[in-house]
Amino acid sequence: MSTETTLLFNITLMLVIAGICSILLKKIKLPAIIGYIFAGFLLSPYIFQEVVINQDLVSIFSSIGIVLLMFYIGLELNLGGLKKVASYAATIVIIEMPLMVIIGYTAGVLMGYALGEALFLGVVISCASTAVVLGIMRDNKNIDYRLSRAVTGILVLEDIGFIIILAVASPIMGTTSSGSIFSTLLIIAIFIGITVVIGLTIIPRFLEWVNKHYPGEILFLVGTGFAFGLALISSSLGLSEAIGAFLAGILISQADCCDTMIRKVEPMKEMFMAIFFLSIGMQLDPTLMWSGLGLAILIAVIFVLGKVLSIGIGCMVANFRSRSAFFVATSMVAMGEFSFVVAKQALDANVITNGLYASIVGAAVITMIALPLVSKSSPKLFNWFVKHLPKRAFETLDRMENSRLEVRAKVARSEHAKHMIRRQLLYVIIDVVYVIAVLLGINVLVLLYSTGQVILFIVAVVMVLPALVHMSKRMRVISEIMVSTIPNESGKDRSKRLQAFKFFNNVNSMALFVLMLGIILPLLPKPEGLPISPIGIVLALAIVVWLAWDTINSRYDKVAAILSRSFTDLKEDDDHH
Repeated sequence: MSTETTLLFNITLMLVIAGICSILLKKIKLPAIIGYIFAGFLLSPYIFQEVVINQDLVSIFSSIGIVLLMFYIGLELNLGGLKKVASYAATIVIIEMPLMVIIGYTAGVLMGYALGEALFLGVVISCASTAVVLGIMRDNKNIDYRLSRAVTGILVLEDIGFIIILAVASPIMGTTSSGSIFSTLLIIAIFIGITVVIGLTIIPRFLEWVNKHYPGEILFLVGTGFAFGLALISSSLGLSEAIGAFLAGILISQADCCDTMIRKVEPMKEMFMAIFFLSIGMQLDPTLMWSGLGLAILIAVIFVLGKVLSIGIGCMVANFRSRSAFFVATSMVAMGEFSFVVAKQALDANVITNGLYASIVGAAVITMIALPLVSKSSPKLFNWFVKHLPKRAFETLDRMENSRLEVRAKVARSEHAKHMIRRQLLYVIIDVVYVIAVLLGINVLVLLYSTGQVILFIVAVVMVLPALVHMSKRMRVISEIMVSTIPNESGKDRSKRLQAFKFFNNVNSMALFVLMLGIILPLLPKPEGLPISPIGIVLALAIVVWLAWDTINSRYDKVAAILSRSFTDLKEDDDHH
């Protein structure tokens, strides 16, 4: 057959088989996405070897589907919607992703894997599939508009977070990375900053001019061309093409012609997304899948339980009701498509075996198939869980839930409490910036001076410890401020206040621990040739710092006071103006 005939045959076969499979599965009330994956499995070279589908063609169409999906999501969300979800979505992701890496790493160690393999497992389960989650969420009646925006914001930030985690973990896993953690953060900040600043100034006005003077199809070509251009730049910088496409949608959403773009993009997005899901099914090797089925199921279970737990904790910190937190968590239990890419890189670098690679791919597919069933059944699962909780545990959790919501509501109405919390959070931010600045400075010195690395490591630990202690104290003060709105007159009130304080203090401390773990571990210098383990040095230094605490603490207090006074003075000047 000629090239043109082969191309038409491949496209026809993929679309027809995908359509037939989705219709059949819809008859038994399964989502169309599962039909697409099954169609890909049927068209894979492992089933009908006589039917050969061009893998490069499928890969290209899949990438187009991801770009169009994220472009469409950006158009629908718009800048105003992104601002509303950014704060609590960031809170959830900062807590959830490090927890998932820790859960995966711990599971890998318990299963007997080496450091690189265990860390690889933690990395690949840290991110959910943007395409699968958003594709299935449209049919999920349990997710309303507010929760769907939250899920979208979490997924976008997860894509960014995954790039950062991969940059940190790649040297330890033994795979290649696009750069250091510092260069990766710098690239992300510069790319997003320049794109947003220049884009908001030019793009909406230019598209409105095109819409006014030219037909709708030209508007569609210009808009999608801009989306693919940003996706190309994003990909060439080592980031996900999804980030660039999403930014393009956000920028174009500020134009008055946004609704026209949404109507024109949607049909093409649907077709290419079907091929994306079909490509997932084509990667399934039945022989490898069967040999590693037990491990694949175990990894899938670890991912689902870990995702529900970590996102649930993040949502609770972000003040979601427990029911809403459970719905958000269960709507994201599909391993990301990035896991296929990272697994292939790790396999090529001999970090993992063929068996673990096949199990990771199998686990990802299992979660993608399970997601629509889990998310659809989330109300029944939540009610079952509540019903089967021991009475005492239910009463304790119920009191904590009511206290948490009551305290948050009272704090929202108290200007004094909000002012005090903001002030303490400002101190925490200063402490975090101080820790990052110290560690980055020490890393620069480590690069400049090959000798004395152990001394620099000791200096870094001594300089960072006071800030960590201060942050812990300030989180405790925030917890005290939050519960100060609860009356303290009767014994019942005092008991309620104590329970609320324990809850907020534990949650705030855990959030701080996860945040610091994600900052300190990647940035703490790792000198070669240490006579004892870094953990031993840290413990020894902790004893030294404790003995000399008064001197170190007084010096740090002076630095923090100067910085906080400067920020406060600037804020008061802004208020006066």
